[in-house]
Amino acid sequence: MIWRSRLLTRRFGNTWQTYNPVTNDWMNLYVSGYDGFDNNGGGKWTKYINIPITSTPSEYAQYKVAIDSTNVTVYAADGTQEAQGAVASDFWDNVQSDGGDMRVFDQAKDQLHFWIESWDYSGQNAVIWVKLPAGSTELNIAYGNPSATKSDYENGEQVFEFFDDFKGNSLDTNKWTAVNNPSLSFSNSIMTISGLNSVSTTPEFIKSLTTFGYDYMLKARVDHDFTGENMGGMGFAEDGGYTYPPKTHVAMYVDMSVSTDALQFITEDGINRAMSDGYTYYGGWTDFIVHRQSNQVYFKFANYEWTSSSALPTKILPVYIGGFESGLTGPHSFNFNVDWVFVAKLADPADFGTPQILEL
Repeated sequence: MIWRSRLLTRRFGNTWQTYNPVTNDWMNLYVSGYDGFDNNGGGKWTKYINIPITSTPSEYAQYKVAIDSTNVTVYAADGTQEAQGAVASDFWDNVQSDGGDMRVFDQAKDQLHFWIESWDYSGQNAVIWVKLPAGSTELNIAYGNPSATKSDYENGEQVFEFFDDFKGNSLDTNKWTAVNNPSLSFSNSIMTISGLNSVSTTPEFIKSLTTFGYDYMLKARVDHDFTGENMGGMGFAEDGGYTYPPKTHVAMYVDMSVSTDALQFITEDGINRAMSDGYTYYGGWTDFIVHRQSNQVYFKFANYEWTSSSALPTKILPVYIGGFESGLTGPHSFNFNVDWVFVAKLADPADFGTPQILEL
């Protein structure tokens, strides 16, 4: 008599198994998943966050993906929420503790450039920026490959219009020029800039070689040292020897002074349009954000926000970091740290569906 048995198979986790009636046991056949992303370490990705795109973008744009303990949320560069799905728990259950196995890709499994703004594995909070190409129909984030190492596509310079995280030991002269010799030091990917402003000195600062018109946003992570009267800041601004009040064009610039506890914001026409005499920031890392548009300007520093109500003159401007004024009695010093700074397009060409978890 010939004995025949139907082949039994099952999926156990991400591994397919077959039943062996002789040994009365299950044998591994192969591991499902995808290993086509870079630096896979010999492992495979089996799951990914899928964010459908419901209107195909005609131009590239930068989008922010925030992942907390519950939700995956997509934002345009100006902060507008685009989509949200309560699928984050699976991500945190399977991603590496340093996020080194994350891969961002499109509908064709082509990898996309991304940059991690913040990562808190224990607190389950992350912010990821992605450069979404024109013609994309999906935005995807793979995770859960314990063998993978950091992706070569995790690169802020490829994501943004302008980017610096100050990883070198000196100022990158392909990105910046120093004016009037501010004091600069670099340690642990942080730049410290300091200098003086007074009647007898000219402002000391660095400015970007790249310049920007309207419809761009600047964001930086800064730690300002309020020691003495500290009159420095950053933003989009024009060249010049500045007086106070400014007699030359100054745009998107913050003036921080411990003596008056005042936060000032000088707009393009040289007018101090926003000022807070009682804001509560006295040092510590915080975000500096400016949105520059033809019909309005939005500004945020620590707990203070301001939005203009009218259009301002058109200028093509570099990014400034440092001091900006002379003409007061003084001297007035400035001293603060910058972790990173980037400029993104204020563009929102795509619409998104609800994020979901799919298998590779």
